[in-house]
Amino acid sequence: MRRILGLGELALVAIAAAATALTPSASAQQDVGSIDGEILSQLSRVAVVTADFDTSLAFYRDVLGFEELFSGDISRPIVREQMNLPDDAVIHMTVLKQKDALIAEDGFVGSQISLIRISGVDLPRMTRPDDAPMVISEPMLAVRTSDIAAVEAGITKLGLRVMVPTMPSPDGTHKEIVVHDPNGLRVHIVERRS
Repeated sequence: MRRILGLGELALVAIAAAATALTPSASAQQDVGSIDGEILSQLSRVAVVTADFDTSLAFYRDVLGFEELFSGDISRPIVREQMNLPDDAVIHMTVLKQKDALIAEDGFVGSQISLIRISGVDLPRMTRPDDAPMVISEPMLAVRTSDIAAVEAGITKLGLRVMVPTMPSPDGTHKEIVVHDPNGLRVHIVERRS
């Protein structure tokens, strides 16, 4: 009998599954390689298993301005196995990219986030005590924006929880707002001053 993973555990497993689902041909993959025997790594994508897919998509696409790169069913046996899900689980993934990201012959340059909706199985939800501002191993995202006022208006329109209202940094180089996305993921949104 398989153990069903919680949403937080699935978010980490989903990164690997998403990479498998979208792996381009070997000639199109960017080789991370090494320099003088030193291992080099790069983060290719962050994945969020969503509690509310539609509101999550509205937040990342409409409020933060990410663009859709891929959207579809990835319910293949290998993906279910990587995510430790039963055979009847249906997995839908939408990959969003930053607007100025580049897709080149040798790979993808830029930030991506995958939103994953899983149906056909009841998943437990990660919880945090209501009075805890943060917990050990809590994932966080940091996103840069060109217009924090417009982002804040979108956050308000979606009714998302603001953890820390927009405030300037002590040195005045940037403004930052901290919110919970529709899934409870802590997101720091930063506008740098030029």
